[in-house]
Amino acid sequence: MKSGRLSKNEKSFIDSNLENMTDEEMAKKLGRSVEAVSQRRSVAPQENANDELQSYISQLHSKHFWVTIKKSLLNEELETFENSWASLYSQFFHQGVTATDEIMMKDVIIEDILLHRALEQKKNILEEIKDYENQLAEERKKDIEERDSDFMTNALRTIVQLRGTSEAYTKEINEIKKTKDGKFKDLKATRNERLKTVEESGKDIFALIKLLDEQKLRETEGRMTGLVYEAAKTKEGQMRQEMVFADGEVDRAWLTPEAELEEEQKE
Repeated sequence: MKSGRLSKNEKSFIDSNLENMTDEEMAKKLGRSVEAVSQRRSVAPQENANDELQSYISQLHSKHFWVTIKKSLLNEELETFENSWASLYSQFFHQGVTATDEIMMKDVIIEDILLHRALEQKKNILEEIKDYENQLAEERKKDIEERDSDFMTNALRTIVQLRGTSEAYTKEINEIKKTKDGKFKDLKATRNERLKTVEESGKDIFALIKLLDEQKLRETEGRMTGLVYEAAKTKEGQMRQEMVFADGEVDRAWLTPEAELEEEQKE
């Protein structure tokens, strides 16, 4: 039995047979321990998922809007954009992703990044306010003669300014969140409408197939009726000919009063 790390070919063999073979069967085939195969099975799905997400990121880099995105976002924000893009694309991929979907996905992710940027900036401001307030509290503990009045005045003025900035960020955050929610709602609505159209088209196709089947059945029944009618006419013609009955009498078979009357009129 072989030991050591699995080769690339062995990993590929295990990954491609996860649904078809047991760990024992693959271990026997590869000459490996069952534990080695089981360990590969436990990590293979995650690696496959990571490969899939990475492929979506690679596709993103070829999009026409990627250059603009790189100019608009910070480096750490670019990584966030890539991960969010791969996650959304993976979610929508099996239902199909159009160029319009991609533009809307881009806008939603941008708004989400701007939202987190504003939240982080507000957090920094609140921390700065807290720091000034702590310094003021320490300054107030001192005797009046020892207090730095200029620092306290400037600190209070700075706190007021920072609180104003914090309120401005709160408004900005609410606006960004509103815009983001609207864009995401539009994205979902666009996709749901398209999926509904596809579903209805599918229903129309099945209805058409059913109609064609019914029409085909009618045509078949019509042909059968025509054949029966022609066969009946042929048989009727044969029965109008003179024939020898079992008792030796020669005569025509009597069909209907109308047929008999028709023969009399011919005579």
